[in-house]
Amino acid sequence: MPIQHISDRLLRRMYRKRSKKDILQTIEHLRKALPEVVIRTSLMVGFPGETRKEFAELLRFEEEGYLDHIRCIYLF
Repeated sequence: MPIQHISDRLLRRMYRKRSKKDILQTIEHLRKALPEVVIRTSLMVGFPGETRKEFAELLRFEEEGYLDHIRCIYLF
């Protein structure tokens, strides 16, 4: 599932069409429809202009356990 970040501002800067709300709704829908589903994605950290607050938001998202497997890409 191509999430890449959870911050709405960064998603817009990455030219993604989905918002945080859209992503969370999709995950919820998948979990209800397919209880055995495994969701994996890549997340980007260090995207140009990413703030500490946005990085913390991404960490909270990860800690809340929405995803089963995460690949982290560090941009520098």
